[in-house]
Amino acid sequence: MSDPSGNSAPLAGTQRGFLKSMLSATGVSIAAQLLAFLRQIMTAAYFGVARELDIYFMTYAIATIMVLSFGAILDSVGIPHLVRTREEQGEATFRELAGSLVAFSVVLALVLSALFIAATPLVARFMAAGFPEADRQEIRSMAVSFLPWTCIALPYYALCSVFKSVHRFSLVFTGEVVIALGSVLFLALHHSSVTALPLSYFAGYVFASVLLLAYAAGRFRLWGSLRTDAMKGVTRNFFELFGANQLASLATVIERFFQSFLPAGGISALNYSSQMTVAATSVLTFREIFIVPLSSADRRAEKLERLVIAITVVVVPVMIFIAAYAGDIVAVLFERGRFDQSAKAVTAATLSVYALVLLPSTAGLPVFRMFQVIDRIRMTAVVYLLGALNFAVFGSIFLFGARMGTPGMALTVVVNSYLSVLVSLVLLRKCGVMTNWVRMSAYGVYTAFISLAALGLIRVLPLAAPHNPFVALLVSGCLFSMLVLLGYLPLWRRLKQVIYNV
Repeated sequence: MSDPSGNSAPLAGTQRGFLKSMLSATGVSIAAQLLAFLRQIMTAAYFGVARELDIYFMTYAIATIMVLSFGAILDSVGIPHLVRTREEQGEATFRELAGSLVAFSVVLALVLSALFIAATPLVARFMAAGFPEADRQEIRSMAVSFLPWTCIALPYYALCSVFKSVHRFSLVFTGEVVIALGSVLFLALHHSSVTALPLSYFAGYVFASVLLLAYAAGRFRLWGSLRTDAMKGVTRNFFELFGANQLASLATVIERFFQSFLPAGGISALNYSSQMTVAATSVLTFREIFIVPLSSADRRAEKLERLVIAITVVVVPVMIFIAAYAGDIVAVLFERGRFDQSAKAVTAATLSVYALVLLPSTAGLPVFRMFQVIDRIRMTAVVYLLGALNFAVFGSIFLFGARMGTPGMALTVVVNSYLSVLVSLVLLRKCGVMTNWVRMSAYGVYTAFISLAALGLIRVLPLAAPHNPFVALLVSGCLFSMLVLLGYLPLWRRLKQVIYNV
């Protein structure tokens, strides 16, 4: 593929470079997620599915709303500004902006952490309305254990955005591995109470931050003014996205309100399912490095369409397999220690539904991020508001009306995710990003058909059913993968073209 001047080498080199980064992201992310799975396994074995873990997850939700979610906002807002500053104004201005971004993150982390401690008692009264008063008191105590984590997370993500903007993806991915490894080691040594969980994350972030700071020394500025012209653009976009994020927080608050009425251990089962899905999403979205090519104005709609298709053909088979074999997956990962048969049953039933969110959470992510790239962040507020309404409506239907319990909450998340992606695509068209819905849907339908056909064939084959869930999962997974790959052969040339032209 050549540019208008006939020079094909630079574009081809860029494509190969991005593909190499995607493959690197996948490999390192798999390592990080394997460690994350190990942490989940340890959490299940140490704490099982119990109310004390529900309290931790509820506190984590409050900390995420009030502090931790702003790390992703810094990352998303910072990268496009850093890339444009470096291309248009040179290295000196870029270094200055990098230092300002880090300084802004430190100040923001301290302010938000103080607000988190002060406001948790009030927020818990609504978010944990279904909890007994004694459990709400435990949430307030648990919040103190989150304080070290909330103070370090935002500066870490600011550093990550700086490294990503100069395509130092491998260092950021290594940091993710270090976080996972550090938290696992801490949890292995200290697990006498659930308060060890937030402290284990803090330990991981400390090790990863030291790594990034050591590499940044002499290469980037680590402190700068908050009043520069370049920083004003960053802060403007940040607070625009901050406003939209409050609507996203509203959806989370409503979701946690409904979760608080689940039976004891229900929130834990739901979060085990959520964590497995989030881990898969992190791998399958290549740590969001797609935001770098999307930051360029050249062929944005085409790049977005190809990204969605490329992610879809990978994700749909994974999603369907997880939903079908949720029981074996939960047994292999968690059934040990305090995680007993009853914990397995409720978690497997939840995961079989929650797995369906994998497609919109991966293929829909670059769609949603496009609003930030084209500087139409306010449009995200519409999507967030829709999410809040969806949780209020479908949560009432599935939890209070149909009394579906924990699987009902999982179904609420799934329905909201698909509706949010659909609305995002509609809004992008209004912003001039015209993607071919029919083409993207055709690939999705085809991959779903191939995956379901492969699953049906495995079920009717005269295979001896092994008693060991690990062996059953391994055999079924290998057969399923081979059948899906055979089904992809007629489209291989088209799929190859899609991937190489992202």
